[in-house]
Amino acid sequence: MVNPYYPDRLSPHMPWKQVIRGSWAHRGAYVLPLPAQAEATALLLGWLTSADALGLKIPRRWVNQIAPNQLRLGRVAGAEAPSPGIYAHQTFAHADGSWLVLYAWLRLEAGLTPVRAYDTATELAMASTGTVDLTPFMAATPEEKR
Repeated sequence: MVNPYYPDRLSPHMPWKQVIRGSWAHRGAYVLPLPAQAEATALLLGWLTSADALGLKIPRRWVNQIAPNQLRLGRVAGAEAPSPGIYAHQTFAHADGSWLVLYAWLRLEAGLTPVRAYDTATELAMASTGTVDLTPFMAATPEEKR
């Protein structure tokens, strides 16, 4: 994923327009990826962690998921030691990727539609002080996923 992280790096000719505030974001603000970028990331992660990815054995283990019902937006203790799974760059080093991991989790684990996952990830990230409660999405009904 290549896009500006900081709002002050945006210019009018760029496609990215939406900026959110978040205590977990470096400098308190984050430029959201485009919906197509977020969905492409989720689809790629879904394929990479599937049996269809012949020759690869990447477990669908969310390193940011620090408890069954909690996803960390930020650094995760011990994440510097490599192990198989899905990482956000922010999990172990820089300030990016946590929002995308949240979006992908909502798509792949909770089964939300792309629009609902994008809006939900945005709302959860803006309200979060660093950890997102996944409980409402762990047993969502088909109607709740729309």
